[in-house]
Amino acid sequence: MELLRRRIGIEPAAAAVRRPSFEVAFLGHAPGEAVVAALTPFARARLVEIGLPVPRHRDELFHRPLALRSPDEFHALFPAARTTPTRYASRLAGATAWLPRAVEDFFRAGGSHLHAIVVPEADPTGLALSAADFLPPANGVELARPESWRGLAALLHLPQVGLVALPDLERLAIAAEVVGLPEKRLPNPIARFVPVSAPAYEPGAERRNEQEMEAGRAPRPIDTLAAVPPLLDFLARWRPDVSLLWTLPLEKLQGAPEPTIAAAALRRLREWRGEPPSSTAASSALSSSAPSASAALPDERLRWLARLSPLFPYLKGPRYQLLSPSGVVAGAIAARATADGAWRSVAGRPLPSDAVPTPAVATASIAPLRAQGIGVLTHEGGALQLDDERTAAPGAARSAEGTRLRGWLLRELEQLGLELVFAPENAATPTRLALEQWLTDLFRRGALAGRTAADAFAVRELPRREGQLAFEIELAPSAPIDRLVLAFVNEGGRWQAEALDG
Repeated sequence: MELLRRRIGIEPAAAAVRRPSFEVAFLGHAPGEAVVAALTPFARARLVEIGLPVPRHRDELFHRPLALRSPDEFHALFPAARTTPTRYASRLAGATAWLPRAVEDFFRAGGSHLHAIVVPEADPTGLALSAADFLPPANGVELARPESWRGLAALLHLPQVGLVALPDLERLAIAAEVVGLPEKRLPNPIARFVPVSAPAYEPGAERRNEQEMEAGRAPRPIDTLAAVPPLLDFLARWRPDVSLLWTLPLEKLQGAPEPTIAAAALRRLREWRGEPPSSTAASSALSSSAPSASAALPDERLRWLARLSPLFPYLKGPRYQLLSPSGVVAGAIAARATADGAWRSVAGRPLPSDAVPTPAVATASIAPLRAQGIGVLTHEGGALQLDDERTAAPGAARSAEGTRLRGWLLRELEQLGLELVFAPENAATPTRLALEQWLTDLFRRGALAGRTAADAFAVRELPRREGQLAFEIELAPSAPIDRLVLAFVNEGGRWQAEALDG
């Protein structure tokens, strides 16, 4: 097009392809006041889009996915969450919520699209804490009542989320009496008579803090080992495309200078994999070079375990005394998945954080933990790194990036199904061509392995039943998975995707 007698020329140019962001969800606490008016137009629009009313009061913010594009949006909504004391405090994890700092770490690491699901703090019942607000409803999910989707069930509102973390549930798992470094011991003062007008204490002498926790009075920490199976059961039933980041709990062994990984967590991982029990001591667990041999697990069990990505240790830095690493790891995963693809790993790459792993894992213990499916954070060359991305599943299913690719493919196929919803139900040829075009693009981007596209994937139409059109898609992923088989089925006018193998 030319304007002003050809003195100005406009040349059409192709728009740059913008990859959709890899979306992540965090569940946690945000104590203190809430400024509901600070909810951004973007967050309001997302709530309306998924059929939820816009909150008008603080209590209406609970269990609702709040879309965030920066940490400032979170802090504007919950301005006191970073400093308000929580109802449960521990000497090592502190007395403030972990969700605000995890949000900061996520965006600092490059993440761009986060959903914060704030759950209320439960009052300790006697001396016991409860994880009920993090878990999906115990009596099942009522699909006809979206307002009842509480805890992890709020993920049903977010079809594009591929990763979830629960930083404050990890905080509640740290016992109040667990300490990091040996406490300073002051000598007892020598008893002597002093005038009544003298101060009741000496400058520099040890004295009781009014907020100090008395031994034996702190609530028992949450047993996250018991909370994880209901979370994975929900994901297996309703969101098989989502992975869960979980930092293993700590314990303090008698005579040890600092806490270490809880031996009960390592035992539970072995039980879930069907491995024979090993030593109960964490020190001996770390010295084992490989997991014990186990019987072959059913495919459903393998996929159940593959959705869990254990991490260790925690982080400590100038902005916090202890924090879950899930914020920075999830941010790095989201940034790399958005830029290069969900099949790309963040292992061995510097993570943008000023924190260091705490307690530090000895070099000799990294390989044993990696062999047990645990992603170990290290501090190499002055930079924080994730040694490897792992899942709790044995064998080839242990690749976390492979599991992430599988979930991403399921979400992309569901999206493709929405685009094909107006195609005739018996239009096999156009559907097959759309699938092949989509897979060819994945091959060119490096998601699939092979010399040619024909080596990378195969699309086969399955025998038809009345009112059904189905395809089997076999892939050779570039991620460390031998083979991946997906089903893409149209039944009753609705396309659905399912992972059959891999």
